[in-house]
Amino acid sequence: MYGGAIALGAALDRTGAASWLLQLALDGYSPGPLVTIFGAAVLALLLSEVMSNAAALAVVLPLAFTLANQSGALPVAPLLAVSSRRGSTSRSP
Repeated sequence: MYGGAIALGAALDRTGAASWLLQLALDGYSPGPLVTIFGAAVLALLLSEVMSNAAALAVVLPLAFTLANQSGALPVAPLLAVSSRRGSTSRSP
């Protein structure tokens, strides 16, 4: 399961599918840096409800990095927002 998620995340990044998916989903909308960070964290939260935290992280990070580059946010910000939230699920209701 983890290997498949990591392979999917790597494939999203290397093939340009992450950029294509974001372009298709956002349809010309260019979110600001805060919306990018918040959106990545919420997407990871929603995905972690149906898959493991590590798999959700592996899928969301390529999308978050691509969107961060497009919106002008530092790539570290979505990384911290997504990964810190995934590690704290046992502490939240």
